[in-house]
Amino acid sequence: MLHNIQQLREIAKTCLSGKPLEPKLARWLGSSLDKYLSQHVRSIDDAMGLHTARGGVPWWMEEAMRKRDQALRKLARG
Repeated sequence: MLHNIQQLREIAKTCLSGKPLEPKLARWLGSSLDKYLSQHVRSIDDAMGLHTARGGVPWWMEEAMRKRDQALRKLARG
């Protein structure tokens, strides 16, 4: 799931810069939007692979927890 978030960030950065998307990112984005627009999935999150498992945490919380844990491990190493 976090890989998909990285892809979305890269797409946003590229679009905001006015540059064309790499073909791989364009295909992924197009496929995700097509799934959503053709109603093959219930939400845009599902279309982009951002759904959480039952009882799981949202992607943004998981990402924040990973960053926190990484910082704590760095502190522990001294």
